[in-house]
Amino acid sequence: MALQKPDGLVLWAGIAAPIVGLAGIVLAILTAPDWSPMTHGLSQLGIADGPASLFFAAGVILTGVVAFPFGLFLALTPQNNMEKYGVGAVWIGVFAMFLLGFFPMDSSPTIHLALGLLFFIGVTVAYYLYGAGNVLDGEVEHGLTTIGFGVVHETVWLLWGATMFRGYRGDLLDAPGIFLPEIVGILILIVWAYRTAVGPRADQWAELGPDREPDDPGPAHREA
Repeated sequence: MALQKPDGLVLWAGIAAPIVGLAGIVLAILTAPDWSPMTHGLSQLGIADGPASLFFAAGVILTGVVAFPFGLFLALTPQNNMEKYGVGAVWIGVFAMFLLGFFPMDSSPTIHLALGLLFFIGVTVAYYLYGAGNVLDGEVEHGLTTIGFGVVHETVWLLWGATMFRGYRGDLLDAPGIFLPEIVGILILIVWAYRTAVGPRADQWAELGPDREPDDPGPAHREA
């Protein structure tokens, strides 16, 4: 039986997932009066007093749950090995973010730091790999844009490291201004998820039967 093009619920799951995470962050910021974007990072929201920590933890956990249907279709529809590697990186990054909700930085600082790094590194690597796979599959504009997201994300972190992190000797999660590259990364993820859900790949999901190999570019590309 062929897998049909995902319905609106599956496609919108990919769009909604990072927005759910952003909503949790916004609610946590609004309920954490002592939190400052120039002196605190996102991780501090998870240990803030009052409901802020609950909003933050619930946001990252729900993001992983909501993203699962979309991630499953991404895993079922790679067109080449490069896209497979990109999807794998997405899964690693998003699953690490999901686990962050269970390991706050005060009780599990080492695990929290490792998961945070896996999330941001994972999604950045995914942009490069998945975007390269898109280009190889003929979706040049879409793929180059995805690669561009990776370049922007990496550049923002490098600029932060060269300016605000330079000379800092404390813990990474307490570094000044770390919220800036973190929130840029979240916003880029929202844009990428939207473009991927409604872009050319959505049309290629129309038919994926048992007689089609994962690396088969599909009827549209063969006819082209």
